[in-house]
Amino acid sequence: MKPRKGLTLTEIIIVIGLIALLSVFLTTNVFKSRNVIALDTSIDSLINDIKGQQIQAMTGYNQFSDVNNYYGIYFESNRYILFHSSTYQPALATNFSVNLSNGNQFSVINFPDNQIVFSSASGKITNFNPSVNSLTIRNINSNDQKTLYFNNYGVVYAIN
Repeated sequence: MKPRKGLTLTEIIIVIGLIALLSVFLTTNVFKSRNVIALDTSIDSLINDIKGQQIQAMTGYNQFSDVNNYYGIYFESNRYILFHSSTYQPALATNFSVNLSNGNQFSVINFPDNQIVFSSASGKITNFNPSVNSLTIRNINSNDQKTLYFNNYGVVYAIN
């Protein structure tokens, strides 16, 4: 008798099982990486917007031609709002809303009245309280979270 060429059913099942197992590991890692990147991107955008508001307050930039040079950020659970005033006022037409994306949300907003307001010229956070100076952003898909800590100059000095 001639030896047969080919694979047995057992060998085929083992190969398919290994391919399925590798696929599960790769897919899990890709989705986890995607959530971590989404969280980091949201944090980077937030920090850039905070710096932008602070710079506008410090330089006296005033595109709205009034005497108010306070700029700030108001935080809600799934977005933050950039505003031009000494306190957040929802009805102002100059407010600009930025939505957090990809399942990110603020889980803890540890600022008075959920806002940061920068003083004109100095750029310091008005009414700063060192015990109330952090934000926590969480990705609801992966449950990863990071907390940002601010000093009175509006600088993020730690991210945990």
